[in-house]
Parts: sequence; C-alpha cells; structure tokens
Amino acid sequence: MVSEEDAKYTPELKASLKEDFDYTGSLGHIANRVFGIYGDRGNRDRSLLLRNLNLDDQQQGKLDISFISDSCHLPMLENPHELAQRIVSIL
Repeated sequence: MVSEEDAKYTPELKASLKEDFDYTGSLGHIANRVFGIYGDRGNRDRSLLLRNLNLDDQQQGKLDISFISDSCHLPMLENPHELAQRIVSIL
C-alpha cells in the first residue's frame, strides 16, 4: 500500500519529511493543547515509549500523547478502532 502511494509525493515533499520533520521547536509558540498519537509497537511501557520520543520536559509538558496498542507507523490500518476512539475523545 505504501509503495502505491509513493508516486503521489513530490521529491521535495519526500525530502522535507526526511530532513525537516522536527516541529518540536514550535511548541513554545502554541497556546492550545497539542495532541500526539503514536503506535506503541507492542510495548506497553509508557515511560520507555516517552523516552524514545526524545522530548525534553518542556516539550513533553505541552503535549497530550497517546499510544495506540499494537501499531506502529500506520495505526489507522493496524488498530483502527482504538485510533478512532482516541480521535473521538480528542474532538
């Protein structure tokens, strides 16, 4: 599925996702709550998952982070029910 989508992305977009994907510096300028949703890769140790995000205390304090069980990069395919529940709870 991911390979099929590849043709839809420009080389510039692909490069920016590889090189300029760190927006954590912007967190200090955002007044509202910021939500992050990540797959837990089958690991239920929240403290380890948070450490793996490599965020400092200030950045982590600005985020409401959820981990979707038994998913990785594509929680919408790997655990769509739990992802949908989390999105509904945010809204």
